[in-house]
Amino acid sequence: MVTGVRLTDVQRRLIAGRFAEVIEIVSPQDPEDIFSRTGNITDYILGGPEYIDADSLARMPSLRRIALLGTGIPSFIDEAAARARDITVFNTPHVNADSVAEFALGAIIVNAADAVASVEGVRQGSRWLQTPWRTLKNSRIGIIGLGHIGRALTRRLAALGVRNIAYACRTRKPALERAYGVHFMPVRTMVAECHVVSMHVNYSPETHHMIDAAMFAACRPDLRLHCFSNPRTIDPAAARRALEQGELAQLYMDGYYLEWTRNAGKTKDPEGLLQLPCSKFLATSHLAAQSVDAINRQLPIALRQLVGDIQSE
Repeated sequence: MVTGVRLTDVQRRLIAGRFAEVIEIVSPQDPEDIFSRTGNITDYILGGPEYIDADSLARMPSLRRIALLGTGIPSFIDEAAARARDITVFNTPHVNADSVAEFALGAIIVNAADAVASVEGVRQGSRWLQTPWRTLKNSRIGIIGLGHIGRALTRRLAALGVRNIAYACRTRKPALERAYGVHFMPVRTMVAECHVVSMHVNYSPETHHMIDAAMFAACRPDLRLHCFSNPRTIDPAAARRALEQGELAQLYMDGYYLEWTRNAGKTKDPEGLLQLPCSKFLATSHLAAQSVDAINRQLPIALRQLVGDIQSE
């Protein structure tokens, strides 16, 4: 078995005798760090920055199971390639919901004041930025997707006194509306009326480029859009035009279209978003779910999933 997270003694006892060898590859620098050591593995705990595609699977001919430390399988694993090899894929859903919600709340506050652009200006001595910013209580905040993360974010915003919270999802949530005073709103209306919109939807053919040119055209010009979903829920070409033309104030993503070693920075960015100033576009490297608490809770679940599947063979 290979794992991207270091195991504790308790966790090692949990899997004692189940695997011929346990290979810990923590903080790999490139794919070769991983796949040069995985030729004979049967089980893979995916907790790092890598994406498992058909080429990766070809280097692991004995692989039987993958357990993802997280929820969004399509962001990290080529599901069609895994199915073609009859590889069982597990995830650890909802365990990181509180971590992502807490990070999303922080992002709303920090980005409202253009804090990253301010840091850059101070460091370079090029600009002393003092953006007037809206407090949470004076903001209308929209949440797209009211699953575990969306609900956790709603609870945190309400606890801080935010009373103007809108949500969009497949079905209305009357109990949540009563508990927190939130109100249902179609996405197009949300981007036109809210100051901040935070995205927390699963990626699928249905949600691919759900934020497109028509949706950006409907945005209020001071909207800050935060994406904690797969970046491909947003049309990058339309996003760049909207940011350049002033249809959208700022776009923030936790993740990007090209990630890890495939990301060569702003000089080789096909989407062109990384070339925009920080006041317009920001991306981070999947930080929201990387809390110590989330990892410590997800890893035992993943180990039990692998062991349970082995026992059922």
